[in-house]
Amino acid sequence: MAVTYVGAGSFVGGTGAITPGLPTEALQAGDIAFLFVETANQAVTLSTPNGFASAGTPTGTGAAAATTATLLSVFWKRLSGPGDTAAPTVADSGDHQAGRIGVWRGAKPTGNPWNVAPVWTVDSVADTALAATGVTTTRAGCGIIVGASNMIDGNQTQTVTYSATGITITGTGMGDNSNAGNGGGLNVGFGVQSSAGATGAISVTYGANTQKSVVVIALEPAVTISLSKTALQFSQRTGGGALPSQNITATVDFGETITVSDDAAWLSVSPASGGTGQAFAITPNATGLAAGDYTATVTFAATNAANKTVTVLLRVGPAWASPEFDQSGDFKPANAFDANTNTRYGSLATSDGGPANPWIAYDYGSAQTFNQFTIRWENSYSSSYDIQSSTDGENWTTRATDGATAAGDKVTSFTSVTARYWRIYSNTMVNPLLSMFEITAALSAPVITPSKTRLTFVTRERAVGELPDTSPKTFSVTATQGATVSQSDDATWLSVTPSSGGTGQTFTATIDSTGLAPGEYSATITLTASGATSKTVAVNLVVFAKPTRAKLIGISTGHIVSAGTTEQGNQLQKIYDSGSRLVRLDVDWWAVMGGGSSSYDWAATDTMLDHAFSRGLDVIAVILNTPPWARPGGTGGSGSTPPANNADFASFCTQAVNRYKPGSTYMTVTKGYASTVGIRMWEVWNEANIATF
Repeated sequence: MAVTYVGAGSFVGGTGAITPGLPTEALQAGDIAFLFVETANQAVTLSTPNGFASAGTPTGTGAAAATTATLLSVFWKRLSGPGDTAAPTVADSGDHQAGRIGVWRGAKPTGNPWNVAPVWTVDSVADTALAATGVTTTRAGCGIIVGASNMIDGNQTQTVTYSATGITITGTGMGDNSNAGNGGGLNVGFGVQSSAGATGAISVTYGANTQKSVVVIALEPAVTISLSKTALQFSQRTGGGALPSQNITATVDFGETITVSDDAAWLSVSPASGGTGQAFAITPNATGLAAGDYTATVTFAATNAANKTVTVLLRVGPAWASPEFDQSGDFKPANAFDANTNTRYGSLATSDGGPANPWIAYDYGSAQTFNQFTIRWENSYSSSYDIQSSTDGENWTTRATDGATAAGDKVTSFTSVTARYWRIYSNTMVNPLLSMFEITAALSAPVITPSKTRLTFVTRERAVGELPDTSPKTFSVTATQGATVSQSDDATWLSVTPSSGGTGQTFTATIDSTGLAPGEYSATITLTASGATSKTVAVNLVVFAKPTRAKLIGISTGHIVSAGTTEQGNQLQKIYDSGSRLVRLDVDWWAVMGGGSSSYDWAATDTMLDHAFSRGLDVIAVILNTPPWARPGGTGGSGSTPPANNADFASFCTQAVNRYKPGSTYMTVTKGYASTVGIRMWEVWNEANIATF
């Protein structure tokens, strides 16, 4: 810290006691006040010192009280603060006394303020020049004060200049003279020595001939300790141990060594000392500490430096977190778990050294099962955070990742987990700190949602062949909280597989109508999960009576393959309602292979036939309509035009029969029909004996 001149009080002279005052400039604790007193080489005493003490034994010149005599005495005091302004009283020394107080700032804070003892030089010759003996300093940056007395009788200020090698010394404005008694006065110059060592002789030049008494004082600069932080906040769960360290970086002037100490058994600092730029690790350990708040002070000291301190706060309790915003208690971790939405936790901002990924945790006292967290965020929310659990409070497993998009409540659900310790860990923040009002954990009931609420089966006695059951039907379920859904049913003719599954599981329902009389039957599939409200899927089964031989009358629908699924269903239902169980349907070669000789599109035909098979109708299939590519010349003629190559027609017939015959892979595996369902009767071309076709 550089030594600087602050200012001076008023000059006072007289033949009796004098009381020079301190300057009116703003004073500070640690400022050094010097009282300079000039006499006719007569000793000076302070009748009321008010804390001022002698700076050394002065030397003067001339016989005491003579007109050629002068002596400069110096007293000093370290001020305690702005209010320390009590002035000393100089007792009557004899002929006269003239005094003034100057104040300097930045000197070392303890002991004598000088680096080496003040040195006096006197000159009994009445001339204008004196080579004052200098000092040899041991510390760079010393403030060099040169006080010079004169015995000139008069009230006018005397001009004095100073010169020294490597030091610029200028007047402070403290110079003045008095004509009391024989008269005399003083001047004071000041400069800063940049490097330690000898100042050499200091030339003092007066504006008039005079005898002289000169003192040189080297004020030692204070060593300044600077710290990167003055407060640290920690928190730990009850029963927890040592916490990760936080660092304090310290700097110090003049190559001094900093030593560090603390006043708490639960705190350690490493290393114990270091030079400028040293990072000191502050590590608390909560082992054995009961729940509560603990404070400690870490003290940084160096020679000739004012101590600097760091206040350390350790909170121990069920809630703990990365460092909070400050030590006020307004942002402590417990605020996020106090069921009070007017209090909040706030992390230390990254701009103040806080972590980029702050977190907050809670000890629930025993293992708790949760599957939902609700966080009420303040404006400084996390846009991505993990919800984590731990069995020991040290090792964490992420159970869900979520993010807020605005202040307010954010609810996150996940698969139920049982653990004692839970933590919110921020991945990214919208502001430099994390802030939340409340964290609430809960075990919410899972919700089951089936994709269908009703399944309908229709079966019948068949007129030709054995009565089959219709194809299976499926539905899926979603279940929140990772619940496992189990199913059961209440009908002997119904079976459902599998017995259970998680969200997304597909269940398959199959009927067996063996032995059932014609009529309508109903059943219920019940879906359950632990803690959830059960859901049901209704099952309806219609069994139609076996038709009599008189009703085996076939009906031709016409060309409905391109009519659309609704119209197909309507027409085939009407046929069924008529009592007929035999229908003639077109398997249109052109509709299936209109895209080319290697292109098969069975979709429309599959849909039409499904309408027939699901109603228990027997099908006579008519293969007809030549696609353009198979006609003579490639595109000419109409669909009734015979194919150019009969092998193309034969190939399509083979594909159609193999696809739709009873027991085919398509019918039994792809569609799930019984092995007896399919097309047994095929008609080659429509009315082939008519020229039009």
